[in-house]
Amino acid sequence: MQEDSERLKIALRVLAAVAEYCEPEEADLELIRSYAPLSTRRHPDELACEVIQQVLKARGQFTDGMAEKVRRSMAGPVIRSRQTQGP
Repeated sequence: MQEDSERLKIALRVLAAVAEYCEPEEADLELIRSYAPLSTRRHPDELACEVIQQVLKARGQFTDGMAEKVRRSMAGPVIRSRQTQGP
């Protein structure tokens, strides 16, 4: 359970950095990539969200239906932020 909490904290730090238009710490990015090894080419915010979903699913606190709702609600803001942020 403590490892789950640590994964959540790291993922939240990555999301906070992205939200502030900052580059996440390299150590956090490496850990996020190790938690989601099949998705290492994805944007850091997507990796962080994937890690959060993994932890919450393992705890029984997140369902596939919830995941779809989150994806749909976040699609617009994520696309807009990437357009304003540039490549």
